[in-house]
Amino acid sequence: VELLDQAVQTARGRPVQAIIEPELDLPISAWIPESLITDLGDRLDCYRQVALCQQPHELQNLQNRLEHRYGNLPIEFTNLLEMAFLRQRMQALHCLRLDMHKLKLVLLFHPQTKLSSEQLVALCQKNRRFSFGDQSSIRVSFTPEEGQQPLRLAGWTLSLLEELIS
Repeated sequence: VELLDQAVQTARGRPVQAIIEPELDLPISAWIPESLITDLGDRLDCYRQVALCQQPHELQNLQNRLEHRYGNLPIEFTNLLEMAFLRQRMQALHCLRLDMHKLKLVLLFHPQTKLSSEQLVALCQKNRRFSFGDQSSIRVSFTPEEGQQPLRLAGWTLSLLEELIS
């Protein structure tokens, strides 16, 4: 659908926004356990449903339906849904990658990011945890204790960046 929209915009002579497919590399387990959904086709369909969610409310509705059908979801499955939510947020910021390395998060931004250089400089000056990296990237330092909750840390970081563009 997005590729078709891009083609239409190009044909009309309108500027085309880049399609951002964010990559997220966090040290967590995120999958649909075979013990929960034993049929491979059903499991693949569930992965497809997660991937098709474009808005946070769609992910929440999907999670509600899955909990209604299967009961409490295993942590690996809720991690998968949370990572999908983080990717949606990254997409809105035009963030290409978010990686956790040792005691740092590294975020790489697309050249068309909605965050200006001035906003990122101000954030780095205001919050000592943030620093500039190479090639349109920033780094966020954290403690070993904070590193035990990578999803929470990534969400906190994205919230600070979202505040800059709201």
